Amino acid sequence: MHIKAKRGEFQPLHCLSTYFEFMRTTIFALTLLFTFCITCAGIVRAEDKPAGGPIPRVPIPRVIGAFEVGNGVYVRALAVEPKKNAIWVGTSAGVHEIDLATNKVRNTFTRASGLANEYVFAIGVDKDGYKWFGTNAGGASRYRDGKWKTYFPMHGLADYWIYSFASQSNGDLWIGTWAGANRVNLRNMKFTTYVKELVNEWVYGLAVDKQ
Repeated sequence: MHIKAKRGEFQPLHCLSTYFEFMRTTIFALTLLFTFCITCAGIVRAEDKPAGGPIPRVPIPRVIGAFEVGNGVYVRALAVEPKKNAIWVGTSAGVHEIDLATNKVRNTFTRASGLANEYVFAIGVDKDGYKWFGTNAGGASRYRDGKWKTYFPMHGLADYWIYSFASQSNGDLWIGTWAGANRVNLRNMKFTTYVKELVNEWVYGLAVDKQ
C-alpha cells in the first residue's frame, strides 16, 4: 500500500526502526483482519499472529507494512468503510481512499476536488454512506458519489475546527469541534449544539455507548 502526498512520489517506509520512532503518538482503527496505526508521518498495517507470545492466548500484532505520505505531510485521521472494503486516510494535504483488496489508492481529494480544507483532522462514515471530513478552520465537508457539500457555523455547525465524529445507533451523527459538540439529525439535517453541558468546549474525541 502506498499513499501519494500532494508533493513527492509514493514513498514506502522500509525501516522498521523508523516505525517505532513514530509510535510515540498513535491512533488505531480496527477492522476484522487488520489493525491500521496512524503515526506522525504515515500508516502502519498489522495483523494478529496466533497466540503464544509473552502473554498466553493474547494475539500479537505483526507489522506487515509501513508507509509514509511524503515530506512535510502528516496523517491525522483514519476511517474504515467495510461496505466498500476501503480505508479513508486524512492528511495535512488532502484525503485518500485506499482499496483494501488491492492496497492501491482509489481516489485522492483536495480543495480542487471539493474538500473545504486540505488539512483533515477527522473522518466519519454515516449510516447513509456519506463520508464526513473535519477540517482545520474549513468546517465539515460531506462526500458521496462525486458530490460535495460543506457545512459551516451558518448551517448550525458549532465551529470551523472539527476534531471528531461518532455515529449513534439511531443514525444521528455527533461532531466534536473546538467550540462544543453537535448532534446532527441526518433526516432533516438539524444541528443541535452542546456547550454548557460539557466540562470543556474543546471536543477532541467522541464515543457512543450502548445507552
